[in-house]
Amino acid sequence: YTEFRRWCNFSVPETWDDLANDIPDDRVRAKLKELYGHPGNIDLWVGLISERRLAGALVGPTIACILGDQFRRLRAGDRFWYENEGVFTSLQLQQIRKSSLAAVLCNSGDAIDRVQRDVFEYRGNRSMKFYESCDEIPQINLNIWQSCCEKSCFSPGSEQSMIQNRKRRAHKIYKEEGICDADGTMKNDGDVWKIDDCTTCECKEEGICDADGAMKNDGDVWKIDDCTTCEC
Repeated sequence: YTEFRRWCNFSVPETWDDLANDIPDDRVRAKLKELYGHPGNIDLWVGLISERRLAGALVGPTIACILGDQFRRLRAGDRFWYENEGVFTSLQLQQIRKSSLAAVLCNSGDAIDRVQRDVFEYRGNRSMKFYESCDEIPQINLNIWQSCCEKSCFSPGSEQSMIQNRKRRAHKIYKEEGICDADGTMKNDGDVWKIDDCTTCECKEEGICDADGAMKNDGDVWKIDDCTTCEC
């Protein structure tokens, strides 16, 4: 036990009174003294479970040190760890770190509109004010995984828009006699407008579109990139 305290850069007890801060129960220290004689003889596991718990934790400082180092080694040795270089972009990592079991419950449950942020915390019969609205729980912006979004999808309101409209909508444009009906909005020949951060449309009277030099006929559909599909 004392060797691991030294390894964790904690104080190493030489007398039983030196353990008073980490093992505050006098009866426990007396029993350990009876069994081991000297603090240096304390068995690791017995010493670990005898320590005072850290604030907000279920274990004491020495076992927290050991567990923390073990998880650090597991992360360093995992070739598929999501934070490894080249796996995700910095913007994608920002979104992944927003994920929580609270968000999973809100998104997957039936008619769940409030949840505690720490889902493992038992709130008992306390008032509903101790629970947070699902609208206040951070959500992942999946638009960041679209190839065009490094530049455009972090604009104000884009994340909230994504949450409220999870499915991509098909924007249909109908053209007749030099006028385009764009989802109920009438556009004149030559008008240019933005549908979203990734898509710009233009109303053309003629039935042929110039797509970066490639002529397209009326009704043709083609992909510009992973997140943009155009239709003439």
